[in-house]
Amino acid sequence: MIKKIFNNIYTNKSIYVAFAAFGLIAILFVLNRIYPAYAMLNTRVAQDGGGFDYIEDIPARDLPSENLATTTSSTDIVTVSTRYVTNGSSAAGYRTQTIQVVKTLYYAWNRGTGSLYPSSDSSISGWVAGLADPNITIGYDFGVFDISGTQRIPEGSTIVPGTQVVMKFSNYVSDNIFWFGTGYSMDSPYGEWRSNAAATPRVANKVICDDKDLTQKYQLSLGSESYTFDVYVPFVVNPPQRNLGNLNGFTCGALTNNSDGSASAVCTATGNGTTTPTFSYDSTYGKFYYRYYDYRDMNNIGWGGPGCYGNNIAMSDTSSVSPYIVNIPNQSYSYPIIIGAAGNNPPAPPTMVCPGSVQVGQDITATLTSTDPDGDQVRYATGWFSNTSPDSGWTGLVSSGTSGSLTKTGGYATVASYTVYGWAQDTNGATSGSSSCTVSVTGVPALPPDAILDAQVNGGSWISNPDTLTVNPGDSIILGWRGTDITSCSATAGAGFSASGLSGNDGVTTPTSNNSDSYTISCTGPGGSDTDTLTITTRGKADLTTPVVFTPTFGAFNATTGTFGGITVTFRTENGGNSPTNVTADYRFEFDTDGDGTIEAGEFDVTRYDALPTLAVSDGTNEQETIAGPIPIGNHAIRISVDLPGNDIDESNEGNNVYNGTVTVTAVDPGLSITADRTQVRNGETTIVRWTVAIPYSGLSCRISGPGINDPASLTGGNRSTLPIAAKSEFTLTCTDSTLGTVWKDSVFVETTGTIEEI
Repeated sequence: MIKKIFNNIYTNKSIYVAFAAFGLIAILFVLNRIYPAYAMLNTRVAQDGGGFDYIEDIPARDLPSENLATTTSSTDIVTVSTRYVTNGSSAAGYRTQTIQVVKTLYYAWNRGTGSLYPSSDSSISGWVAGLADPNITIGYDFGVFDISGTQRIPEGSTIVPGTQVVMKFSNYVSDNIFWFGTGYSMDSPYGEWRSNAAATPRVANKVICDDKDLTQKYQLSLGSESYTFDVYVPFVVNPPQRNLGNLNGFTCGALTNNSDGSASAVCTATGNGTTTPTFSYDSTYGKFYYRYYDYRDMNNIGWGGPGCYGNNIAMSDTSSVSPYIVNIPNQSYSYPIIIGAAGNNPPAPPTMVCPGSVQVGQDITATLTSTDPDGDQVRYATGWFSNTSPDSGWTGLVSSGTSGSLTKTGGYATVASYTVYGWAQDTNGATSGSSSCTVSVTGVPALPPDAILDAQVNGGSWISNPDTLTVNPGDSIILGWRGTDITSCSATAGAGFSASGLSGNDGVTTPTSNNSDSYTISCTGPGGSDTDTLTITTRGKADLTTPVVFTPTFGAFNATTGTFGGITVTFRTENGGNSPTNVTADYRFEFDTDGDGTIEAGEFDVTRYDALPTLAVSDGTNEQETIAGPIPIGNHAIRISVDLPGNDIDESNEGNNVYNGTVTVTAVDPGLSITADRTQVRNGETTIVRWTVAIPYSGLSCRISGPGINDPASLTGGNRSTLPIAAKSEFTLTCTDSTLGTVWKDSVFVETTGTIEEI
């Protein structure tokens, strides 16, 4: 696995880190021979329970012997190979289970309680967070072996009746427990099996720092001095009771515990066909402990010299002496064996074809081909790590001489040369001898870096990796830079753009209206360099157009005064520019109420503040004003000014914000009617014409006209006798509005009929 350097002080578990830092600051306060404790206040505290920055996390087995104090510079990246756990495959009788603990665990701190070296198991000064959310893998190794107990019989193999085998639980070994923490201790140490999950016994009154329990190294810097500490977190599991079951087809002796820690039973195959002996492990439990190795000599203050400090008090999830118990469920595993007829011959060892060279992490496919002397179908398996038995699982059965392939997904994790072993097995379970091929695993070439620019406008959501961006005048723009496979970045173009480091953000200068600017980040990495450019274009400014006035509506008409009870004017202004208006705007509405054509002081004059909303491009708003009456008939001046009082909206044209015009209040149709008593008369006869005015009002005058008639007509209606009529005649009632000169007319025709003479 690859572990990188950590120097981060703040995480979601920062409160626990603060506890750890507080405890260690108090301890260092008494070390007056080193530096005052306040120097610790300027030290960045990492997530480890020890409370200090750590520079690397190297399992002790990967360090030179007797040289645990070896450190690297603060910029090193340490590569650690986790060796493969032997028989780590279902095909080889090895099973694992994973337990995820979602807890923060605390360790008891007691080094400062006296001169005991190392710390005491009975005196506790306090509890400090030391581990979070450990993920634990428990492995069980078992299988069916030949009578010698050394050669494993692969699962699914065929044995003949009468064959004696050993059904064996392998001894409990440290390698079969491994775990890692996600909060404080970050490495993947191995565990330990011990009755009651007890801690390692003290030796010469000292606790033990075992290299298999090393989780990380960290370094404390005080002034010009630098001190290295190693953190050890033992995880101890109580060995569970083991049981054999489902032994149909076998006659077995008692399961016996052996001196090497294994347990086995000798069985004789007596049945026929497929059998599935089960290997069972009872439920059990485990506990975590905490200690660290301090390389300093502090005998002068009674704390002892360099050594392993800590105690055998189990870690707790409640900051108390109650140990946290990791419950491990019971497990039961089947190991199929076929009891078949004698006289079957195994297939020939397969020929194998493997890729000669692959990269770390790349899939590997091995192709195997074998023939069976009895003509039986065959299947194939590989040992990606094992040279004694398969660890890949078996392919499906194919005809003798037909190839089969197996793939190791994800390949190998480290650079090395690997030998892959292969076997063939016939339908009766007879297994061939092994053959092999070699695969060379090389490192992955450095990937080319990828530089990325992101953008944020006016504090909104981040826009990921845009190539172009169009903004409005006055917008606030922040650029963020990041990348993959990079080691450094810098800004190389763009007004106001400054960048350094692997990631960050910076506010930039927004291009002026109708202009563009390009912003470029350049990043380098092991695989080369890369740039990313973002072009930002600023739209043209907004522009409120000259208001447009719609046809007004009027209130009730007063015939006595010849005026209207009010008038409602609706007008519209639009954003004809290229950008939204950035703020709301006010407008001023002025109206000539007396109809003299000018707006004098004291007449209707209103300013509406915050009345115009922000407008998108090509969007507009309708506003409405109602003026109370009386409103006389006539032409009324009107003036509408938008974007007041001080041109709050930055417009491309500030000269088109005022409308000056006239609203005409038209005269009301008076509803004229004229009739004749007779519309047909004899030549020379007369008739009477009559008229009415439905809405007589002030300022209206009427006349009656016709042949020989042109007289004023009463607004209240009336009648008039005509002169003798000699031909078709038209009589007209005409009314005129004195203000606008509007004329209304209504007419009636009177015709003459012929006369009859007597002869």
